[in-house]
Amino acid sequence: MSIWKKFEKYKTLNIALVVGFIIVNLVVVIPTFATYKTTGSTRVLSVPNKVVTATTVFNKLDAKDVDVTVTTGTDLTAMKIINGKYVLTENDYTIVGNKVTIFSTYLSELTTRSAKLKFDFASGTDKYLTITLKNESASISAKSISFTNKSTKDIPVTVKANGLTLQGISYAEEDLPKDAYSEGAPSSSGGVKVSIKASYLATLANDTTKKLVFNYSGAGTNPAITLKVSGSKVITVSSVIAVTRTTTVGVAPVLPEQVTAIYTDSSRKLVDVTWDAIDPSEYAEARTFYVEGTIAGTTVKANAIVIVSMETDPTDWAVIAATQLVVKAEGSKTQVDKDAALVAVNALPLSPAKTALLARVNAIVVEPAETEFEIIEIL
Repeated sequence: MSIWKKFEKYKTLNIALVVGFIIVNLVVVIPTFATYKTTGSTRVLSVPNKVVTATTVFNKLDAKDVDVTVTTGTDLTAMKIINGKYVLTENDYTIVGNKVTIFSTYLSELTTRSAKLKFDFASGTDKYLTITLKNESASISAKSISFTNKSTKDIPVTVKANGLTLQGISYAEEDLPKDAYSEGAPSSSGGVKVSIKASYLATLANDTTKKLVFNYSGAGTNPAITLKVSGSKVITVSSVIAVTRTTTVGVAPVLPEQVTAIYTDSSRKLVDVTWDAIDPSEYAEARTFYVEGTIAGTTVKANAIVIVSMETDPTDWAVIAATQLVVKAEGSKTQVDKDAALVAVNALPLSPAKTALLARVNAIVVEPAETEFEIIEIL
């Protein structure tokens, strides 16, 4: 074979390889791009219309309009919404921007279990929105939940909301704080997980069993579940030891920044206190008066006994005030009054009067706290 013929042979082969390479690349690359359609001499990217919300729930017990967001490449005013053979009218829905609102008045009249609405766009692919129609209250399958005060884990409760909105939760007829629980998103099965925070549950009284009611929107019956609280008792402030301060007429008393709190486990701790404002008329003459103080995190009040004397040395007035407190403690026989009397007596200088008063205070037998009994009807 001549050199020229060999060249012609390889030339033909090279051209065939180049053409084949181009064809292969076109076959591989072209499908990875979006589909274009030609309008006149202009190429326009065609984006199929898509309904973002594919399914939703409409509950006639709490009839609310259903909003649907639509991403669009066409004019929605030319769109039709069709339910079976019925074409919805302007009385059934409205369009604002890319949001379509199906009126509750239309959905409430439907008697089927669901409605499959066809969004018939002027161009692009039609989409469907399935609306499950219900006439049911929210429900909880579980009968009870338990919490141990030693636990730090939140307690989850699965509620079948049926399209209703959780407005609050109550325990023993008292509303829970908004930060005492959290609500998750609905699952594919329609269940919604509501978590009761351990930080809230730990504040509840030990060994109690009461109803936890989930309050939902609408006219349905609110579901409830039994909550059992057990385990180690919650330690709270049970009382605060009273303090005594003396002053003279016209001089404002100086009260302590901290007082001693007694807890339910019998432990004691110094805690900060904010005293109520004292009106100058309180110490404008010789007398004894009381001041209340607030301690953060508890409703138990602190108490200060202020003795106002005409003399620079208020010892005599202190003895009188301490004696009055001892008499009060003997009459009431409560731990708080006994503690107040003991503080006042201990503040006195050593004397026969102090010794006698201490003996009287120590002799006071405190009555036990009142106990609530459940009344059971005997048939």
